[in-house]
Amino acid sequence: MFKEDPVGPSCIYIIDEQDKIIAHHAYYMFDLKVRDEIVKGCQGRDLMRHPDPKYKGLGKYIFDIGLQQQASKKEVRIIIGFVNETVHLTTISAGYLDVALIRPMIKILNLRRVLETRIKNRGLSKLCAISSGLLLNTMYGSRRPPHIEGLTITQVASFDDRVNGLWSRVSDSHQIMAVRNKPYLNWRYGAPGIDNTIYVAEQGEDIVGYIVLRCEQQNGMKQARIYDIVGQSEQVIHRLVAEAVERSRNEEADYVYCTMLASRAYLRAMRRNGFLSAPFTNSIWFCAYSNAPPVSSAFIQNPQNWFIQLGDTDVY
Repeated sequence: MFKEDPVGPSCIYIIDEQDKIIAHHAYYMFDLKVRDEIVKGCQGRDLMRHPDPKYKGLGKYIFDIGLQQQASKKEVRIIIGFVNETVHLTTISAGYLDVALIRPMIKILNLRRVLETRIKNRGLSKLCAISSGLLLNTMYGSRRPPHIEGLTITQVASFDDRVNGLWSRVSDSHQIMAVRNKPYLNWRYGAPGIDNTIYVAEQGEDIVGYIVLRCEQQNGMKQARIYDIVGQSEQVIHRLVAEAVERSRNEEADYVYCTMLASRAYLRAMRRNGFLSAPFTNSIWFCAYSNAPPVSSAFIQNPQNWFIQLGDTDVY
């Protein structure tokens, strides 16, 4: 992650005591489209400190040092961060701007299994699953994905040069978006030891969309996560999400999870595939630090200007 960033070397800050690391914070670089310009951005991630109470305060100290040094770099225009409630106020006090509280969306595939993790009485959980399932199917049932002439969805090992064409076609639809070209996507989702599954939507010779999916155990359930999805039309997005749901079923996942800031086309496609907001799960604050005076705070703080997927966060 930190050594092979295609945009440039990451900055890693540590505090050590007697040859033992007691605090860590890192920033990686990425290209960011802001309006019609490609600028340098960076993201702070993996903020940690030793749990011993005597080191209390070191987390904030190394956070402040890292931010000051990154903000002093003229080439860095925007710094982003994804934080929980514990460090949210610290982040804002350091100069970050609130953009949005990003709430997860889920598509439940095995309601009984999900309820069993919360209701210990198996008979009661079964009864609740039957009644709740009827309600969910009525209110949030999936719609049949649209037929698109000549479209095929294929699993691939990595992204090829055609994804650069997709990036060129979709980038104008979003004001602020990480540059999703071949080097970035293969770096982000091709790391050894991480079992991401990539599906591309092809039409003729072109890639017209892709989705990155991963199944893993989480809190006693099998969870499928949509890390990234890009499509050049709402119909393609709908088809890709439907494909991800079907593949997750085949993997016997209990539910599909995603979180995003995106245009209404993406949100409609999620809802048409039966996804619903999940307020009972942990939400994350998305914050941004503007190091570019020509870009106003109001522009940065408008969540409608951003395109953010789970893969853009450090929940990886």
